[in-house]
Amino acid sequence: GRGVNSEDFSPAKRNAQLHRELGIGSEEMVFTYVGRLAAEKNLEMLLEAWRLIPQHLPCRLLLVGDGPLHSRLSELADDRVIFAGYRQGEALSAITASADVLVFPSLTDTFGNVVLEAMASGLPAIAFDVSGPGDIIHHGETGLLVASISAETLAAAMQSVLDMDSERLGLMGQHARRYAERQNWNAILGQLRAQYLQVLQREAALQKDKGGETAVPCGGHENC
Repeated sequence: GRGVNSEDFSPAKRNAQLHRELGIGSEEMVFTYVGRLAAEKNLEMLLEAWRLIPQHLPCRLLLVGDGPLHSRLSELADDRVIFAGYRQGEALSAITASADVLVFPSLTDTFGNVVLEAMASGLPAIAFDVSGPGDIIHHGETGLLVASISAETLAAAMQSVLDMDSERLGLMGQHARRYAERQNWNAILGQLRAQYLQVLQREAALQKDKGGETAVPCGGHENC
């Protein structure tokens, strides 16, 4: 697993001024993608899905990041899409927390740390049910996992969020935040340490069965 700093990424970083600066209306739901604008992120499918969302609905798509696919995506985007450019540090934390839902269309990320950062920011996440985001998002609780891979199914998931009442959406965001808070680095590294100890203990048991050394790994020291 990977950890996230839930102080750096937090709902407290939400900034209404950012909406005004980006030209986003107070009633518009903001779907966001954060990451490189590159072919391997499956962003053309995201924009294909976005075009299936009816124009009259109050929503915007915010793309945070930059990369070699920027020009191509600009050609595919309609006037509801905002290219926010590359952000880092406090600027990244603020713009992430100022969205409403993360959409992560990648099919190739082995983890997808931005999903965890968005969840720490209080955002439910939408992603395809593939290795990486599929291991982070709990479907229906902290976000939505899309079972089949197509623009149509991704658009349907986004539409379902638009149709969701604000109480349910807010609850999903709260659950996402709670999950991310448990994914701190101390907990993640503690799990890794426990796994190493299990391996060492199994090896010690094997050596004992073979008549070899039987010492407890690391001398049993709690800070091994």
